[in-house]
Amino acid sequence: MIAKIVETIRKSFETRNFGPFVDQFTENGIYETPFAAENNKVEGIAAIRKHFARMAESIINKSLKIEKVTVNSIPAADGTTVFVAFNISGTKVADGSSFDFPSSVAVLYTQEDKIIRYEDYPNIAGIRKVAGLN
Repeated sequence: MIAKIVETIRKSFETRNFGPFVDQFTENGIYETPFAAENNKVEGIAAIRKHFARMAESIINKSLKIEKVTVNSIPAADGTTVFVAFNISGTKVADGSSFDFPSSVAVLYTQEDKIIRYEDYPNIAGIRKVAGLN
């Protein structure tokens, strides 16, 4: 089931339709960016849904046309945890130039086929550079 969760996340990131991704969380799930400047921790599926709705409307999201998201995942021996590396490619809306770079890595903790905790380590510098927001 972890492979199905990872594929749902990949598709959601590629299409920028975050609903199916958020639906993978438990009611009390946690989405966290522990090493980001703002160290954002979002608890509960309603708050996670609100967080990704804001993300969908962000200037970064609107400045890039994501065409492909690829993943490399490594399941842990416990069968409930997985490490995932994401790479995105596409074009910049402003000038049509292409990009391809590693966007983030994440550690997902699951229970009964749902995400209980998602620790996200985004490549903020890379994302801002590609979006032209340095």
